[in-house]
Amino acid sequence: YKGNLLLLPGSHKLSFVTMTSSDKKRECRNLGVFGKMFDMIAKAYDLEHIILDCGPHNNALNKALCMSADHIVPTAHADYFSVNSVRSLFHDVLPQWMEWRNEHTDKIKKIGFKEEGYFKFDKTPKVLPVLVQS
Repeated sequence: YKGNLLLLPGSHKLSFVTMTSSDKKRECRNLGVFGKMFDMIAKAYDLEHIILDCGPHNNALNKALCMSADHIVPTAHADYFSVNSVRSLFHDVLPQWMEWRNEHTDKIKKIGFKEEGYFKFDKTPKVLPVLVQS
């Protein structure tokens, strides 16, 4: 950590992380932990913003990360394929992720355990305008 910028490097190996489990309590704990982790990192390093650069994968890890964020900034190139990808993001991917987030929240309520140690998706991320790169 130097100055006002903290960089946490990612890894291509994260795409192999499995977030689901046959143990529903463990799965709920795993999926909801990122929001709490972001809050702890922000507090520890006195950060106002945390920027995540997620890969273009529609997997449980990206869903959990994005649904734990305050904001989502979609990026795209100025070409035909990117326009289709952005359309798909807004019409298919994000609605599916929001449904998944709500199902996860319902699971926490139905399992019947104390919520201590289990983390909810307690805020809905706001989608900001698409950042077009050339």
